[in-house]
Amino acid sequence: MMVGMIASAALFLSAAGVTLDEGLRRHPVLFVVVQAFGMTLAMVVWMRHRGHAWQGCCEMAAAMIVPAIPLICLRSLGVVSGSICGFYCLLTVGAMVLVMLYRRSDYGGISAVVSPG
Repeated sequence: MMVGMIASAALFLSAAGVTLDEGLRRHPVLFVVVQAFGMTLAMVVWMRHRGHAWQGCCEMAAAMIVPAIPLICLRSLGVVSGSICGFYCLLTVGAMVLVMLYRRSDYGGISAVVSPG
């Protein structure tokens, strides 16, 4: 996930020709969309590599994408201002922890990643 976050941020900032601070300020919604996509893609690839079933990958991907939706809507409607990236990351971590607690047997150790699926 961190690899995806760093890679997607670097690609976005290079393509936009801005610094991180400028990107967060001038393109807050697009930055979160790119981050959500980059982190989710990297996380699903790693989870599949580690032997997780598609259902678990989709649940964790939803934990990465769903928190972005209300934040993007609130920012786009002008209800909140400024960067939403930090709050997005905070919500995402919380959502992923909830998924891991819900599927504790899938994330509880070495035996969790060798289950068939």
